[in-house]
Formats: sequence, structure tokens, C-alpha cells
Amino acid sequence: EEKVCQPSPVAIPIFGSGVELALLWLGILLFCFTRQIQDPEVETKYVSSTVGILIEGEWYRAFTALFLHADMPHLLGNVVFGSIFGIFVANSFGPLRGWGLIILSGFIGNLLNVFIRFPEDYFGLGASTAVFGALGLLVGSGLDLAWRERSFRKGVRSFTPLLAGLTIFGINGIGGPGIDTLAHLTGMVSGIFLGFPAAYLLARKVD
Repeated sequence: EEKVCQPSPVAIPIFGSGVELALLWLGILLFCFTRQIQDPEVETKYVSSTVGILIEGEWYRAFTALFLHADMPHLLGNVVFGSIFGIFVANSFGPLRGWGLIILSGFIGNLLNVFIRFPEDYFGLGASTAVFGALGLLVGSGLDLAWRERSFRKGVRSFTPLLAGLTIFGINGIGGPGIDTLAHLTGMVSGIFLGFPAAYLLARKVD
């Protein structure tokens, strides 16, 4: 009998696009926002603050503040931009690694923010530090590609994320009532400094 060769099944990676993790992130933010409405003490206990982090030693605040928001427009803005940037980051670094770097950049950004502001009595909340961290990760990835290309012609397009990042930061990250410009800046800088070595190590692993 003639044997019919069956094609090997194609393995579809779990969380391949990062969309699933973006939806999980959305669910967590909505849950936390609901808890804020039900219990106002949540903000007092978990926002980022100079006194809480640097005086009381409550370092977890730099993490928990990423999941709290002042109002619904604040939440929706971070959900929209965070999901878009998060999916791009997941495409560049891998979903789990990418979203982990986003949260880490937000955490470090919040710590840098309170260190710079100390001894000011500062309180801050919102995922925007991590959102701009995601933007910084894309910039860092682009800079790594430009560095590895070692060619102006090939590398110039790698600076597109940097130009885009600076443009978006200028439009959405500076000025205006209620906008924490320094938190946006520290988040983006943290993302760049995490993204460059992470992209470099990932490229070496692939090679």
C-alpha cells in the first residue's frame, strides 16, 4: 500500500501575540479600580509616596501604584495606550518576557520618581509609568538593532522608535493638570535601560 505522508501538526504558541496577557492586564486594572471605589483606603495604603516608600520602607507601593487610577478617563487612557505598546513589546521580546519587563520598568520608574522628589510629600498612582516604560522598551530595542547593524543606512530606521517615543512623550507625557511628567520620564528611561540589554541578550540567544 502507498503510504500517505501526513503533515506534522503546527504548534501554535500560547500567548503568541501578547493579546491574551493584555486582556489579563485589563482585567486586573478593572478589578483594582472596582476595589478603589468600594474601599477608599486602598489608595491610602497602596499608592506610591515618598513617605511610604522611603520613610516607612513600604517598597511594594512602587508596584501596587501601577494598578490604581484616579478616575475612569485615567484608567481608559492607560488601558488603550498600554495595550497597544504592550503588544508591540510582546512582539519584540516575547509575551511573558515583554510584559514582565513592562511591569519592572514601571516599578523602577516609580522608585526613581520618589527618590528624585524626596523630601517632597508626593503621592502618585497609575499605570502610565509602566506605559511609558513599554515605550522605552521599544526605544531600547530599536537602539540595540542600530548598534548591532553598525551601518548608518541599515541602522537609521532603527531610530524610528526613538523619534516616535520622544514625539509621544512630548504630546502626552508633558504638562497639563494631573499629569505626572517626572513619572512618565522615569518610566521611559527605565524602559530604555532595560530594553537595550534585554534585546541584545535575546539577539545573542537567537544567533
